[in-house]
Amino acid sequence: MTDNAPAAQQQTCQPATASMSSAIQQAEGNPPNERTDWDTMGRDERARRMLMIGSEHRLRQENLAFDIDVWYPALRAFTFDTVFHPLSRGEAIAILHFYQTRYLQRPGPPLTDRDVGILKNLEVDLDKIVRENFEADGAFLRLCGRSVKDAEPLHRERVLPEYNAILTEMLEKDKLPDNANTRAGALSRVHLLRVTSGAEALSLILSSERVFVDLRDWLEFGEPEQVALRRWEPRLRYDYEFRLFVRHGKVTAISQYDHYAVYPHLHAMRDTIQKALLDFWAQIHTHVGETSYIMDLGYLQDNGTVVLVELSPFLRCTGPAMFRWEKDSEVLENGPMEFRLRSTEYPGLQQLVDCWEDRWRTKHEPYYEFYQRAREATPEDSRAYTSSHIGPNSPPITSCHVKGKAPTPSPKSDGLNSVKYFIPVGLGALVILFGVLSGHTTVSILSVAVFAIMLIMVFYKKSTPKKPEETKHKLFVYGTLKTGFHWNKKFLSRSKYISLASTVKPYPLVIGECGVPYLIGNLPGQGHRIKGELWEIDDETLIGLDEYEGIRKGHYTRILIPVKFCANVCQANCYFSVDKPAVSSEPDQSSGGVAGFGVGSFLSEYTEEHHRDLYKPIRHILVKQQRYLHNELTDVSN
Repeated sequence: MTDNAPAAQQQTCQPATASMSSAIQQAEGNPPNERTDWDTMGRDERARRMLMIGSEHRLRQENLAFDIDVWYPALRAFTFDTVFHPLSRGEAIAILHFYQTRYLQRPGPPLTDRDVGILKNLEVDLDKIVRENFEADGAFLRLCGRSVKDAEPLHRERVLPEYNAILTEMLEKDKLPDNANTRAGALSRVHLLRVTSGAEALSLILSSERVFVDLRDWLEFGEPEQVALRRWEPRLRYDYEFRLFVRHGKVTAISQYDHYAVYPHLHAMRDTIQKALLDFWAQIHTHVGETSYIMDLGYLQDNGTVVLVELSPFLRCTGPAMFRWEKDSEVLENGPMEFRLRSTEYPGLQQLVDCWEDRWRTKHEPYYEFYQRAREATPEDSRAYTSSHIGPNSPPITSCHVKGKAPTPSPKSDGLNSVKYFIPVGLGALVILFGVLSGHTTVSILSVAVFAIMLIMVFYKKSTPKKPEETKHKLFVYGTLKTGFHWNKKFLSRSKYISLASTVKPYPLVIGECGVPYLIGNLPGQGHRIKGELWEIDDETLIGLDEYEGIRKGHYTRILIPVKFCANVCQANCYFSVDKPAVSSEPDQSSGGVAGFGVGSFLSEYTEEHHRDLYKPIRHILVKQQRYLHNELTDVSN
């Protein structure tokens, strides 16, 4: 399976520890070894700096509209069954702390017992998903933005025997020469990213530099992440994956996805494969909702069927495979359609093969063994609830209990001198005195034992940090966040549904060009009482929703409004558009009073029918991201 990253990056076998330092500096917009005032910058300024260059942050923002959780609901009939696990901020922070401790090797490792506990719970959750949904063939693991092809499998010792068995079969049964090309073909058939348990899944997550960079981008700039577990298709081979370039509703080019190895059998099947790919594209294109994109498809050679693997933007952040963006721009933009297969060995292929083989010959400590070693090397300290720096000049990542702020540690105090500990300690002393005065040895021993237990309980309670209590918030949702709608599970799966509800006051509800509903806040008294749902959410969920709705980016604003539910009224958070569109006094008949609007076309409810027929998820996120990228860069240039 594939993702949005250029293919040249996917094939690298450089260990994460060797490349991470420069990668972080590049992601921050700093050439290696160049120090900046990054720590003192505001978050908006850091975002603008990072968007001006070919950074990981810019690549992430350009790809966001084509994340799998954006397109999967509309295209699930054409691809593999997928189950999503929305990551909490605590889980993301624990993953970052683990990676920093193990692979970045910075002084004062931040991994804590709290982090380990969170990771163990995450392993249990992932294990449940795998066993309940993918027990037969296992699952392919990825984040929504890209796969984890740079990760370490849990059982590295099993990889080399599997590879050798495949290579032997290719040499003896298929009579192929023992060269770099044959070995590359054998490498492509090793099931590195197939997981059958939560432990195998977590091993990939914790060892991937891609995961580290993407989660760090989330915590710094918003847009929450999810783990996607996809049904493993044993019939799909890497050599039968292809990349289609679609521009303005027309296929302009096709390439073999693995552009490193030569696959002679593909040349013999070129016409058959091309017809199957184009026929499949003709069926799926209208469901995509966009006219320009790049699509990865898998050809199942046993029955000639095709399956959707990935969807990517038609941008240079997507690898061109056998083409080149500069040299082949005319073909990629306008055609005529060209199908490219490699016919000569890729320069440097032998070096890539040697690198992978050498890597698999070395031992890699399982992540759960590292837990204990890391804790033995670093005693538990106040960093359990405070921030830690991920990069050499990077901003802090916090536990984000309340609006991204870590709780202030309580000042240290001596339990024996504290009033709240005086009573239990004093009672314990009286128990011992009673035992001594009784003159009975057994009573004396029991008295001392009771006193010791009381002291242990006192100091255990004193030394155990209390988890700060989360503030609960009421939230009124009226659009894509409602139960059964596109974004409900991603953002509200950890929240509590209260009831159907409606606004006490009337508001203008309209549906925009992407099928996205929004309330207009600058037309008081107009519109209708809006029907929706009332939810109870915590601080973490509110932070994630603010980022999704674009509060910081100027897309929406959040205010408290009176909401009626079950004969009760409460104040609830609600999102309003900050745009101030011109509203006519007559209904807009051209759109049936839905997509376009006038006063007469204000809605009282965004229904399932509206959502099914009008919502265009890729276009929705694409418009948001284009606006974000344009506004940030415009602000810098002014």
